[in-house]
Amino acid sequence: MIAEHEIIIGNTGGDRIAQKIAHALREWGNNAIILDINNKLFFLTEKEQKRKGRIFKLKLDSEGVFPITVSKIIRKATIYFELKNKNIKMASKNLDALFNYFLISNFKHPILIVLDGLQTLKKLHSLPRLIKEGSSKNIRLLIPIFVSNIEDLMHLLKKIGYDKSEIDMFLNNCKIIKMC
Repeated sequence: MIAEHEIIIGNTGGDRIAQKIAHALREWGNNAIILDINNKLFFLTEKEQKRKGRIFKLKLDSEGVFPITVSKIIRKATIYFELKNKNIKMASKNLDALFNYFLISNFKHPILIVLDGLQTLKKLHSLPRLIKEGSSKNIRLLIPIFVSNIEDLMHLLKKIGYDKSEIDMFLNNCKIIKMC
């Protein structure tokens, strides 16, 4: 079970990290929001998540998915946000709105948020605050990033647009798991 925020780093290829995420989802007994690049996680975890409850597959595109819609269907559900390479950058604004909603709302149910593909998104302004305050709001983050070491992780976060204090927040508030 995910007891704290985790960043999984490794350059071993997507299959091994995807298996780690699938395992975490199997152990997580609550709600989940999964940012799913090209449906890989959906295909790995769909049957298991269906046994646990409802699943929804939504598209994050330029129109977006409003946070209130998600808040109504998240109870006892897993939501897969399907992202194709062509709409990944446009989804950043919609994810920020959703994360800000969870930060300001009094949402009582534990949520696991899997942010697959963070390195392809524009800066999520709400993410550092979600990392800082999420645990107290029953929100856990699982973030796979394809880099080989912590220095590369820091460089990538800087390239996305995070400043030094935000990068320090990532490193100080997340358990770093290295997959070889």
